[in-house]
Amino acid sequence: MKEACCCLGFSKDHRPEPGQVKISLASLDPLGMPLMTAVFSGDSADEPLYVPAICEVQKGLGAGGKLYVGDTKMGTLATRAALCPSQDYYLCPLGRKQMSESDFQQLVDRFLYEEVLVEEVFKDKELIAVGYKSSRKMSRQVKGYRVEWEELLLVVRSERYALSEKERLEKRIVRATARDREVESKKTR
Repeated sequence: MKEACCCLGFSKDHRPEPGQVKISLASLDPLGMPLMTAVFSGDSADEPLYVPAICEVQKGLGAGGKLYVGDTKMGTLATRAALCPSQDYYLCPLGRKQMSESDFQQLVDRFLYEEVLVEEVFKDKELIAVGYKSSRKMSRQVKGYRVEWEELLLVVRSERYALSEKERLEKRIVRATARDREVESKKTR
Protein backbone atom coordinates (compact mmCIF):
# COMPACT_ATOMS: atom_id res chain seq x y z
CA MET A 1 0.00 0.00 0.00
CA LYS A 2 1.16 3.49 -0.79
CA GLU A 3 0.50 6.47 1.45
CA ALA A 4 0.30 9.97 0.06
CA CYS A 5 1.10 13.23 1.80
CA CYS A 6 -1.89 14.45 3.78
CA CYS A 7 -2.84 18.09 3.84
CA LEU A 8 -6.12 19.31 5.26
CA GLY A 9 -8.29 21.07 2.72
CA PHE A 10 -11.20 23.41 3.14
CA SER A 11 -14.76 22.22 2.67
CA LYS A 12 -16.05 22.47 -0.90
CA ASP A 13 -19.48 22.91 0.71
CA HIS A 14 -18.19 25.97 2.61
CA ARG A 15 -18.94 24.33 5.96
CA PRO A 16 -17.26 25.80 9.05
CA GLU A 17 -15.69 22.54 10.30
CA PRO A 18 -11.92 22.20 10.35
CA GLY A 19 -10.16 21.02 7.20
CA GLN A 20 -11.22 17.78 5.56
CA VAL A 21 -9.38 14.91 3.90
CA LYS A 22 -10.26 12.65 0.99
CA ILE A 23 -9.30 8.96 1.07
CA SER A 24 -8.80 7.01 -2.14
CA LEU A 25 -9.19 3.25 -1.74
CA ALA A 26 -8.92 0.37 -4.19
CA SER A 27 -10.05 -3.01 -2.88
CA LEU A 28 -10.27 -6.55 -4.18
CA ASP A 29 -13.86 -7.68 -4.52
CA PRO A 30 -15.56 -9.76 -3.07
CA LEU A 31 -13.04 -9.95 -0.22
CA GLY A 32 -12.92 -6.20 0.36
CA MET A 33 -9.15 -6.53 0.79
CA PRO A 34 -7.48 -3.10 0.39
CA LEU A 35 -4.97 -2.95 -2.47
CA MET A 36 -4.14 0.76 -2.36
CA THR A 37 -4.98 3.70 -0.13
CA ALA A 38 -4.04 7.34 -0.45
CA VAL A 39 -5.04 10.44 1.49
CA PHE A 40 -5.54 13.81 -0.19
CA SER A 41 -6.62 17.29 0.72
CA GLY A 42 -10.39 17.47 1.14
CA ASP A 43 -10.72 20.27 -1.39
CA SER A 44 -9.04 18.30 -4.20
CA ALA A 45 -11.04 17.10 -7.20
CA ASP A 46 -11.92 13.38 -7.48
CA GLU A 47 -11.39 12.97 -11.22
CA PRO A 48 -7.56 13.11 -11.31
CA LEU A 49 -7.24 10.57 -8.49
CA TYR A 50 -8.46 7.51 -10.44
CA VAL A 51 -5.63 6.96 -12.93
CA PRO A 52 -2.82 7.09 -10.32
CA ALA A 53 -4.80 4.71 -8.09
CA ILE A 54 -5.35 2.30 -10.99
CA CYS A 55 -1.65 2.48 -11.95
CA GLU A 56 -0.71 1.66 -8.35
CA VAL A 57 -2.98 -1.39 -8.36
CA GLN A 58 -1.57 -2.49 -11.74
CA LYS A 59 1.96 -2.31 -10.31
CA GLY A 60 0.97 -4.89 -7.72
CA LEU A 61 -1.41 -7.12 -9.69
CA GLY A 62 -0.31 -6.50 -13.26
CA ALA A 63 -2.41 -5.14 -16.08
CA GLY A 64 -5.00 -6.89 -18.22
CA GLY A 65 -8.31 -8.56 -17.54
CA LYS A 66 -9.30 -6.67 -14.41
CA LEU A 67 -12.51 -4.72 -13.96
CA TYR A 68 -12.40 -1.33 -12.24
CA VAL A 69 -15.76 -0.19 -10.89
CA GLY A 70 -16.36 3.42 -9.94
CA ASP A 71 -18.78 6.30 -9.80
CA THR A 72 -19.54 8.95 -12.44
CA LYS A 73 -16.37 10.82 -11.63
CA MET A 74 -14.37 7.77 -12.71
CA GLY A 75 -16.22 8.00 -16.02
CA THR A 76 -14.20 10.92 -17.39
CA LEU A 77 -12.94 10.32 -20.91
CA ALA A 78 -9.34 10.70 -19.71
CA THR A 79 -9.72 7.91 -17.13
CA ARG A 80 -11.52 5.58 -19.55
CA ALA A 81 -8.91 6.18 -22.25
CA ALA A 82 -6.03 5.61 -19.80
CA LEU A 83 -7.41 2.13 -18.99
CA CYS A 84 -7.70 0.93 -22.59
CA PRO A 85 -4.01 0.30 -23.43
CA SER A 86 -3.71 -1.90 -20.31
CA GLN A 87 -6.45 -4.25 -21.55
CA ASP A 88 -8.29 -3.71 -18.26
CA TYR A 89 -11.98 -2.82 -18.14
CA TYR A 90 -14.14 -0.20 -16.47
CA LEU A 91 -17.72 -0.06 -15.29
CA CYS A 92 -19.19 3.27 -14.26
CA PRO A 93 -22.29 5.34 -14.91
CA LEU A 94 -21.83 8.07 -17.49
CA GLY A 95 -23.11 11.47 -16.45
CA ARG A 96 -24.03 14.49 -18.54
CA LYS A 97 -20.36 15.48 -18.81
CA GLN A 98 -19.45 12.12 -20.37
CA MET A 99 -22.40 11.79 -22.74
CA SER A 100 -24.19 14.51 -24.65
CA GLU A 101 -27.92 14.99 -24.23
CA SER A 102 -28.51 13.98 -27.87
CA ASP A 103 -26.46 10.75 -27.51
CA PHE A 104 -28.36 9.92 -24.33
CA GLN A 105 -31.71 10.63 -26.00
CA GLN A 106 -30.80 8.39 -28.96
CA LEU A 107 -30.10 5.51 -26.56
CA VAL A 108 -33.41 6.07 -24.78
CA ASP A 109 -35.29 6.35 -28.09
CA ARG A 110 -33.81 3.05 -29.30
CA PHE A 111 -35.13 1.49 -26.11
CA LEU A 112 -38.57 3.08 -26.45
CA TYR A 113 -39.22 2.96 -30.21
CA GLU A 114 -36.93 0.51 -31.95
CA GLU A 115 -36.46 -3.19 -31.95
CA VAL A 116 -33.55 -3.78 -29.60
CA LEU A 117 -32.93 -6.97 -27.72
CA VAL A 118 -34.14 -6.04 -24.24
CA GLU A 119 -32.90 -8.15 -21.37
CA GLU A 120 -34.62 -8.44 -18.02
CA VAL A 121 -32.76 -8.59 -14.71
CA PHE A 122 -34.34 -10.51 -11.84
CA LYS A 123 -33.45 -10.79 -8.18
CA ASP A 124 -35.30 -13.45 -6.19
CA LYS A 125 -37.86 -13.77 -9.03
CA GLU A 126 -38.60 -10.02 -8.90
CA LEU A 127 -37.98 -7.94 -12.01
CA ILE A 128 -35.55 -5.20 -10.92
CA ALA A 129 -34.34 -3.78 -14.26
CA VAL A 130 -34.61 -3.96 -18.04
CA GLY A 131 -32.08 -2.84 -20.57
CA TYR A 132 -29.99 -3.51 -23.64
CA LYS A 133 -26.40 -3.37 -24.86
CA SER A 134 -25.03 -0.91 -27.38
CA SER A 135 -21.56 0.22 -28.35
CA ARG A 136 -19.75 3.21 -29.77
CA LYS A 137 -16.30 4.01 -31.13
CA MET A 138 -14.13 6.12 -28.85
CA SER A 139 -10.76 7.80 -29.27
CA ARG A 140 -8.53 10.02 -27.16
CA GLN A 141 -4.97 11.29 -27.06
CA VAL A 142 -3.08 9.63 -24.16
CA LYS A 143 0.57 10.44 -23.39
CA GLY A 144 1.20 11.66 -26.92
CA TYR A 145 -0.46 8.86 -28.89
CA ARG A 146 -4.01 8.18 -30.03
CA VAL A 147 -5.96 5.46 -28.22
CA GLU A 148 -9.03 4.00 -29.93
CA TRP A 149 -11.46 1.50 -28.49
CA GLU A 150 -15.03 0.32 -28.72
CA GLU A 151 -17.02 1.18 -25.62
CA LEU A 152 -19.79 -1.15 -24.50
CA LEU A 153 -22.81 0.74 -23.17
CA LEU A 154 -25.35 -0.88 -20.89
CA VAL A 155 -28.60 1.05 -21.16
CA VAL A 156 -30.56 0.14 -18.03
CA ARG A 157 -33.87 1.23 -16.54
CA SER A 158 -34.37 0.43 -12.87
CA GLU A 159 -37.91 -0.74 -12.21
CA ARG A 160 -37.88 0.75 -8.70
CA TYR A 161 -36.67 4.12 -9.98
CA ALA A 162 -39.22 4.08 -12.83
CA LEU A 163 -42.01 3.38 -10.32
CA SER A 164 -40.89 6.19 -8.00
CA GLU A 165 -40.74 8.63 -10.93
CA LYS A 166 -44.23 7.54 -12.03
CA GLU A 167 -45.59 8.10 -8.51
CA ARG A 168 -43.88 11.51 -8.34
CA LEU A 169 -45.42 12.50 -11.68
CA GLU A 170 -48.88 11.36 -10.57
CA LYS A 171 -48.59 13.49 -7.40
CA ARG A 172 -47.59 16.52 -9.47
CA ILE A 173 -50.59 15.96 -11.77
CA VAL A 174 -52.95 15.76 -8.76
CA ARG A 175 -51.50 19.01 -7.32
CA ALA A 176 -51.69 20.79 -10.70
CA THR A 177 -55.27 19.63 -11.25
CA ALA A 178 -56.26 20.82 -7.76
CA ARG A 179 -54.62 24.18 -8.42
CA ASP A 180 -56.43 24.52 -11.78
CA ARG A 181 -59.76 23.74 -10.11
CA GLU A 182 -59.05 26.33 -7.42
CA VAL A 183 -58.25 28.97 -10.07
CA GLU A 184 -61.41 28.09 -12.03
CA SER A 185 -63.45 28.21 -8.83
CA LYS A 186 -62.18 31.71 -8.04
CA LYS A 187 -63.03 32.88 -11.60
CA THR A 188 -66.66 31.74 -11.29
CA ARG A 189 -67.26 33.50 -7.96
